[in-house]
Amino acid sequence: MRWAVASTALIALFFAIWGLCRAGDAALDLDVTLALAGLGTSIASPGLVMWASRPALPAPPPLTAAQRIVLGEIPREPPGYQARTVMREQLERLDGVAVVGAVTGARGAGKTQLAAAVARRRIADGWPLVAWIVAEDADQAVAGMQRLARAVGAATDREDAATAAAAARAWLETQADERTLLVFDNVPAPEIVRPWLPSTGAAHIIVTSTDRSCEHLGTPVRVDVFTPAEATDFLRARAGNADPTAARELAEELGHLPLALAQAAAVIRSSGLSYATVLARIRETPVERLLLPHGSDPYPRGAAQATLASIENVEATDPTAGLIATLLALLSPGGVPRDLVHGLVDGPLGRHLPHAPSVVEVDAALGRLADASLLTFTVDGQFLLMHRFTQRVLRDRAARTGDLPGYVDHAARLLQARCTAMRGDSLLGGQSWTARHTVGEHLIAQVETLWEVSRPHLQETAPDPDWTAAQDPLLALRVWAVHHLWTVVDTSRAVRAGRIVVEDHERLLGSDCEATTEARYALALAYGGQLRHDQAIALNTAVVDWFADHHGGDDPQTLLRRSILGNNYLESGEDFADPSRYLTSIRLHELALQGWDRAGDPDYLLRPWTEFNLALAYARAGRFTEAIQLADQVSARCDAELGEAETVTTSSRLARTLVYALAGRLDIAGPESIHDVEQARRVWGDDDPGTLWAHMRRGEILCLAADFDGATRELEVLAARHVSILGENNPSTFRTVRALAEAYRQAGRLPEALRASERMLLIGRHLVDPNSPLIRLADDRVRDLRAHTTAAPTPP
Repeated sequence: MRWAVASTALIALFFAIWGLCRAGDAALDLDVTLALAGLGTSIASPGLVMWASRPALPAPPPLTAAQRIVLGEIPREPPGYQARTVMREQLERLDGVAVVGAVTGARGAGKTQLAAAVARRRIADGWPLVAWIVAEDADQAVAGMQRLARAVGAATDREDAATAAAAARAWLETQADERTLLVFDNVPAPEIVRPWLPSTGAAHIIVTSTDRSCEHLGTPVRVDVFTPAEATDFLRARAGNADPTAARELAEELGHLPLALAQAAAVIRSSGLSYATVLARIRETPVERLLLPHGSDPYPRGAAQATLASIENVEATDPTAGLIATLLALLSPGGVPRDLVHGLVDGPLGRHLPHAPSVVEVDAALGRLADASLLTFTVDGQFLLMHRFTQRVLRDRAARTGDLPGYVDHAARLLQARCTAMRGDSLLGGQSWTARHTVGEHLIAQVETLWEVSRPHLQETAPDPDWTAAQDPLLALRVWAVHHLWTVVDTSRAVRAGRIVVEDHERLLGSDCEATTEARYALALAYGGQLRHDQAIALNTAVVDWFADHHGGDDPQTLLRRSILGNNYLESGEDFADPSRYLTSIRLHELALQGWDRAGDPDYLLRPWTEFNLALAYARAGRFTEAIQLADQVSARCDAELGEAETVTTSSRLARTLVYALAGRLDIAGPESIHDVEQARRVWGDDDPGTLWAHMRRGEILCLAADFDGATRELEVLAARHVSILGENNPSTFRTVRALAEAYRQAGRLPEALRASERMLLIGRHLVDPNSPLIRLADDRVRDLRAHTTAAPTPP
């Protein structure tokens, strides 16, 4: 199709120039006219040829009814739900090109339930796609769009978040039909979702927000509190009490706010109290029970009192439910996994109860909280949702009673145990990349919310001693989050988070402590993953010096970080084309190995990493005999001691094959690279970054063997996979495109080499500073290729 368009355009251009020449001067010589028309066409042809030859990525097809997708934590319909038919039908009628229903109103007015009612109705009607995204901040919105892209096939499981979100928007604009619904819930400001709203297409979009400026995003649907009649009917239906006069009086006291009415009705229904009794208790609640509202979360006094009455009523019969509710108030309003709540009770809560509750008792407590309208379940029942209004009231109560630091400490230590277990799995290969990515995103959401809850209480000067116990695990959780983002190759986000985490550690704990040094180490890993090698080296050098000064040069923690510093030099030597860095890498790895020997080799898993990276450094430095000998030894020992399926064994085999390739032993490296790819797929999965790395090295080995057709085929496919899995602006994508550009160059395909090099340069500019050696090398390559090819370059 592109060639047909290009050919038609060139023919049309030729005759257009011909016609202009004849119209300007009918006596103009025919040969001159032909020459001018041909010249104009030849000037335009290279750009059109390049455009036509560029492979087009296939667009994912529209969804059919048989491919129905329900995405996100859509709230279930609560008991006694008031249909609010007029507003629901108004939302349902919104159609056309990218219509946005901006549903705005006070907290607890029922915006989310109104949007959820539309979503549930569309599911019942068989719509192919109904997606629900909690978008309380920019990261949540991007993550939700990333999940949408994966679900519809516009991106794969491990797409870079921003790239995948853009792919989801493009799919909504070009592929989604009129039976597509996307809800952005709890949007705090228009700029959070504006980048992701489709500018064309037929998809239905609903945005719920308390910010009136969100109404400018589309057609506004105002959601106010219940009318007096709706409020009275709701109370009578939920409370099971038919007295309309008393119900009307209680509804007026609560300002007709749906959430407060639901909680008051739950008290009446479960306790058997009359409207008058509940009304009296709400009126008698001392004002000092309610902390002064601040920020963007003001709430009416009566509604807060109704929430307190509801939780106290549940606690009177089930202390476990009250403890669970307070802990949920500290975690993400976007959803808490049910199994995490089971862990909350198994761990810290058990010490505060007569006996440790069973999973059955925990689920029963959750049911009581749902009956009291203190939480809701998602449609699939796997996530728990607590309204931010309810969370705020419960946190205020815990702060007033002095219990908030203890609850924060409990939640932090449970999350810390989960994160530590997950980090161990990622090191030993116990979880797939997909599992780590998915579970990690949920954990990071909980960590970020818990930090935001606690941050106002963590002061730089005169810290509250009650918060001291919670401070260390909270900060450690945030360091874990940086580590996790690095392990799943979300390096841009890891760098952003790592900088903030280091600043917070320095502010709260000071510069000269182990926790702050660990935060710097996590940031150094992120810098290295982002190809910001000099920043990683500077930071990691300080980390190694600190551990050596405080723990000794042969302490395992010092040795590990010295080995990582050696890897910084090894990788930067390759990326910056600087052989002198290989010598520094060799020295650091040798020092680490000598330390392992003196320390008695306390960690049998970490030593092999140092050994095979030293073998690679030897090979890069041209010391091939030492490199091959060491690579053979470590690979054989890993096979014998750890087994073939161990991730360290797989990594050692990949390193051994590369060592042989660098030494020119392609007779061994070529066949082994095929086996390495298959082994990586078995151990890590098809789309794991380690497997992609094995594929890239296979392409480079083919290039070394002068099999340029095989190399370019391998690397072309791999480059596309990198984009679909990790995103365009990712360090792994950069390295693969760089390898592809080199394969094209050696094959003599200079126009393609130029395009790949220009693409590499663009990616590099997204990753590193303009003065990085990485950018200078990429610039030099582009200039050299432009000088040696007649193809018109694609401007960067």
